[in-house]
Amino acid sequence: MRATARSSVRGTWRQEAITWRNRMILLLDHLPTPIALCDADGGILLANPAMAAEWGLLPGQMRGRNALDFFRPRAKARLHPIAEAVRLHRRSRYPVEVSWTPPSGVERYGEVDVTPVSDTADAPPA
Repeated sequence: MRATARSSVRGTWRQEAITWRNRMILLLDHLPTPIALCDADGGILLANPAMAAEWGLLPGQMRGRNALDFFRPRAKARLHPIAEAVRLHRRSRYPVEVSWTPPSGVERYGEVDVTPVSDTADAPPA
């Protein structure tokens, strides 16, 4: 009886996780703001269609690439405080001025917000 209850709880938790993941993806797909979720090394885990459209790609084509393949920080020294914040487990928003060249060939300028987060409140930002 005990093993069955545990399996049921595990199954329920897994279904809830899948439901929330699907809601998150649906939300990202409909946001007009370009968004990419990256790991601590800048590897793109997920990008929405608005982000992928900047480079004439589909969102899945960005997965696994490094964000620095697409964006060029205008002041590389600005990346050091972000690395230090991740090391010290700080959670803040760090704006970084960047430039990028979409397929049109016309260089663009903007700002990327880097916000370290983690899967749980106790875990260090990733």
